[in-house]
Formats: sequence, structure tokens, C-alpha cells
Amino acid sequence: MKLTTNNDKIYLGDIMKKLFVFFMFLVIFSACSKVKLSLTTNEIDHDLGTVFNELDYIKRVEQDKYDDVTISSNVDINVVGQYEVVYKYGEIEEKLIVHVKDITAPIVVVHDLTIPVGKIITAEMFIDEITDATNVTYCIKNKVDTTIVGIHDIELVFTDAGDNVTTKRVNLIIEADTTGPVITGASIKTVNVGASVDLLSGYLAVDDADGDVTSSLVTSISKLDTSKVGEIKVVYTAKDRAGNSTSMTVVYKIITNDDRSTMAVNTDGLSNKADSWPHSKPLSLANQFAAKGAYYVGDTTSKTYYLTFDVGYENGYTLQILDILKANGVQATFFLTKDYLVRYPDIVTRMINEGHFIGNHTMYHPSLPSISNAKIVEELLGFEKYFNDKFGGIYNNKLKYFRPPNGDWSDRTLSVTKQLGYKTIMWNFTFRDWDMSKIPTVQDVRDAFHRELTQDGTILLLHGVCPTYPDILDEILKEYIDKGYAFKSLDEMELILE
Repeated sequence: MKLTTNNDKIYLGDIMKKLFVFFMFLVIFSACSKVKLSLTTNEIDHDLGTVFNELDYIKRVEQDKYDDVTISSNVDINVVGQYEVVYKYGEIEEKLIVHVKDITAPIVVVHDLTIPVGKIITAEMFIDEITDATNVTYCIKNKVDTTIVGIHDIELVFTDAGDNVTTKRVNLIIEADTTGPVITGASIKTVNVGASVDLLSGYLAVDDADGDVTSSLVTSISKLDTSKVGEIKVVYTAKDRAGNSTSMTVVYKIITNDDRSTMAVNTDGLSNKADSWPHSKPLSLANQFAAKGAYYVGDTTSKTYYLTFDVGYENGYTLQILDILKANGVQATFFLTKDYLVRYPDIVTRMINEGHFIGNHTMYHPSLPSISNAKIVEELLGFEKYFNDKFGGIYNNKLKYFRPPNGDWSDRTLSVTKQLGYKTIMWNFTFRDWDMSKIPTVQDVRDAFHRELTQDGTILLLHGVCPTYPDILDEILKEYIDKGYAFKSLDEMELILE
């Protein structure tokens, strides 16, 4: 009988342990080798709008035969909802339930804001950029008294459609209001002897802090004496709530009434060769046309533009255009036909009350080279008479700007309109914005301005019937104003030309 030592027992025990581990490894390996397809999970939440790859969720395939796995998926990463991905390998099928959700809070870029005391604030005024897969609402969480000068802490709250919230803190710096209101309106007005004048009609006052303060406007005289020919200067003053005031001097030119209805115009020796005004003309011809009473540029030595609209009929956009002009403090000239005066007196009244100029575009919009001198006189004076009868009580000016229908002209027609006392206003910038069969897009308008508006002092012709202007005109005006350009009235142009 052979005896074993303790060392022999220890050696045999180690062997048995190793054999057991090896045996378990074989069992596990055998079991795993039978798994033909498995997923990392069977249900996930996925962030809306982010990339989804079905292969990322396969844990194991028999012998790594991933190319043999058939995947069917209806996941739409851009729409919130529950979706299903089906994986098939031979007879084996596994399913992954995908919940597409908005699980990422909005990414927001904001800035501090400096305002004058008393100015109303909104959350939009602090926001540079918002990025999120869904619509985001936002608000100012804490109330701020903007009548108190100093630095105020503002908390902005942004919430997306998935109820994910981002908060941002910004500084609101409120400074004392030291700037007076801006008064807009004609600086020169022409009225007939004996006419009754509403001094405040056509003037607005807007303050950077208080908004519309037109109600504060006062004049240096209470009534204009139009009993005799001459010039009278009237000082207009507006004041904001902080007591800052601004003044503007208006020159009223009082002239005698004249009867041009029987006037015999003389066009002997002048050509009636018809021409149509192009989109622009060389600056070198400006003096030549000015001698004929026609103008397409004004002050070419300063960053100045003159905005005009032709509105032969109403297409539903003029009121929005007027809103934009008012918001930007821009005066324009609207060339109208008699039909427009008859059909839309309320819109014409608003144009006048907000300080815009009215131009004569004839009664019935004929091509002037095709009609006689007498008919031209009838077209212009017929419009003038109707306008003065209906609006003369509120339009404290004289009709003196004319634009020929379609831009059609000849030396003869320019002479007739000049003899009637009108300046013919052409243009040095326009484009096909009147054709309702080829309506320009916002980008078309933007490109046209950037490409073609290159001459300082240009008279611009836009058509109020264009549906695109309510969406782009505000942007255009702000862009050029920010570049240092001023949109001036034709009366201001007339001063330069004289």
C-alpha cells in the first residue's frame, strides 16, 4: 500500500480545480456558440432629429455573419413616435422598439441688452439664435421695472415641444433717456392762397423709449395765415416722457391759385418719338433730362435714396407697406391713379396723415405719346381736381410730381407736363415686381437690391401690388439705414436740385 504525502494531495487538488474551470469554459462556449442572433437591448429612447443606425444594436451574430442579417425599419428620426426595427437571421427574429422623443433641451445664444429708461422689453430682444428639433417658446421669467436706471438680472426660459427647458441669465442695462423724439414729415409744403391748413396732419413723432409720441407735437403758431403770397416758417416740437424735446422747422410756401384747365401748351418742333424708360440710365444724362423737367437721380454726393411706389390698383399689400414705412421712419411718394383715389380713400388718407407724398399718375393710365396735348392736360388736371376736391383739406402740399404710365415718354410729353408745373419723376432702380405671373421671391428682391442699387441719389420705383414686399421691405430698409443711407422725400430732393 502506497501512502501519499500532503504535497501530493495539494497537487491533485490543483489539477482538479483546473479541470473544473476548463470544463465550465467548454460548457459556456458551447452555449454561446448556439446563439445565432442577439441584440444589446429590445427597447430604446432616441433623440429626435439625430442619426439612427440599426446595426449599432446588434450584440452577436453567429460566426459574425452581419451581412446575412435582414433588417426592416420604419423609424423616422424627424417625427416623434414609437417605431419598430425587425432583425432576421435565418429563422431567428429579434425586435427593437424605438421611441423617438425630443430629449435635448434647446441650444440658445443670447446677449446683454442696453435700453433707455421706460422702454418696453420682450424676450426676443435678448436672443441671437435658438437651435432645437421642435418649436421653442420663450419668456422672461422675472418682472423688471424698466423705469429704474441700473443693471438688472434677467432670467430667460426656453421650452421646446418635448418640455425640455433651457434657462439663460442676461444683463439688462437701463440708461437714463437723454434722446428726444424723431419728427417725420415734409420740411417744405406748398399751399394755395386762402387754403385752410391742418398744421399737424402728416407729421409723426416717435421716441426710442416711449414709441409713438405724436400726441405731444405742438407748433409755434396755432393757425397758418394763408391770406397772401409768401413763406411762413413753423416750428414743430415734440417731447418724450423724460422731458427730452426735438424741434423741426417747416417752410410753408403760399402761392396764388392758377387755372390751367384752359392753358394752351406749346410743343412746336418737339419730337413725339415714343420711348419707354429702362430699369436705369447713365448718370451722365441726368442734366440733359433735368432740363426737360424729368429726374431719375437726386443728390448723388451723399448716401441718399428716394423711395417711390406706383400703385395703379390695390392688391391687398399697401397697408402692410405703410406699417413698415412708419416703423422705419421713411417717407415715400405714392403715384396714384384717379381710380385708386375713388376706390380706396381710407388708404389715401392714411398715406397723407403719415407724411407721405402723393404723385399724379393720370386719371386712366394712358400711354402719353399716343394721346394729344389736350388729352394729356385733361389726364393730369382731371386727377388733380378730383384729388384736391376729396383730399385737399388734409394734404397740406401741392401736387407737383408726375410719373408717366408705363414710363412712356417723348420730348413732347415731357414738355407738356413741365408746362403744367409738374416735375416728371422717373427712376434709376426698378425690376419686374409688377408682373403677377412672375412674382419675385424674397431672395429675388434681395438679390436685385444688392446687384443693382449701386448709385447714391437713386430714385427707386417699386410697385405696391407685389406680394413679396410685406416679407422683405422691412429687412431692406433696415439694411440700408444701418449702412448709413437716408431715405429722403422728393421735396428734399427738390431743394438739392434747385
